[in-house]
Amino acid sequence: MSYLCFFVTFPDKDTASIIIHQVVSERLAACGNSFSIKSCYFWNENIENEDEIAAIIKTTEHNGNDLLKRIEELHPYDIPCISYWTCQANETYESWINEITKD
Repeated sequence: MSYLCFFVTFPDKDTASIIIHQVVSERLAACGNSFSIKSCYFWNENIENEDEIAAIIKTTEHNGNDLLKRIEELHPYDIPCISYWTCQANETYESWINEITKD
C-alpha cells in the first residue's frame, strides 16, 4: 500500500492554513503539515529571496488528481509549486489515510 505526499509552497501562514483546512474538510487529503522556509527563485528577470510557508499534504493515490486541481484552484500564485511523489509509511498510518479521504 502507498499514498501521495504533496509539497506545496504558500506566501504566508494564513493562506497555507486556509487551503490545507479546505482540502482536508473536503476529504481530498487526510492531513497537512506546514512550516516556515526561505525561498530563492528567479521571477520577472530578478532573483527573489522570500519567506514562505511550505506544506506536506497527504492523500491517497486515488485522490491525487482531484487534490492537485483543487490546490491549483485555491492557490493565489500565478505558478504555484505543487510537487508530489509516492510515499510509504507504517501500515496503520496508511490505513488511516485511506479511511479519512473520500473515494
